[in-house]
Amino acid sequence: MFKKRPHRVPPDERQNRWSIDCLVKIVDETIGKKSEAVLLAVIELGEFCLTELNDDFLIGYVWERSFLSQWFSDQEAAKALFDKHERLRLVIAKRVSSMCFNCMQDFNTEPLYRLMELFLKHQMSTQCRLILISLFEYEYWRQNLRACSEIMQNSIDLDIPLPETYNQKLLDLLLGRSILQHKPTTDSVAKRKQKLQAKKYQLKF
Repeated sequence: MFKKRPHRVPPDERQNRWSIDCLVKIVDETIGKKSEAVLLAVIELGEFCLTELNDDFLIGYVWERSFLSQWFSDQEAAKALFDKHERLRLVIAKRVSSMCFNCMQDFNTEPLYRLMELFLKHQMSTQCRLILISLFEYEYWRQNLRACSEIMQNSIDLDIPLPETYNQKLLDLLLGRSILQHKPTTDSVAKRKQKLQAKKYQLKF
């Protein structure tokens, strides 16, 4: 989620800071509660800040809250904003990794597929690749062979190739290898070390 700006600001910006805090509270209380009229008003203000004041914070905050909302109407509003404002797209593009982490932390990958559709629409393949990689890593961690296979196939169909290491990871899943098989445990390392030391000092007469 968009980080709220620090509270320490120059005196001449305190009034603006207070206004932003109030607007953030309005957004938090509006999105997801079907107050569409208020949401439209906040969106218009966010667009004004973006185009007239060169400030993308409010529109970015509104977009992310709307995009992650469970209400279809909120998601559609976020989609329209994404299509309308190139600068907003650039702001969101810089936050792809953070959004992937937050969604996966909540075990909710559905928004990432919707986000990838938006990036695809605007030929933003770099961001799509980041999402595909994050999704693959998440499903690989879950040892989900089917999901990893589908993600790899999607990357092929979309002509957005993943790094070669992901082919190896997919092969590992196909062969039934676990993640731990590639990383020796502390006990196995200790036993191997002990065995080597024993051989080193074994004398033959």
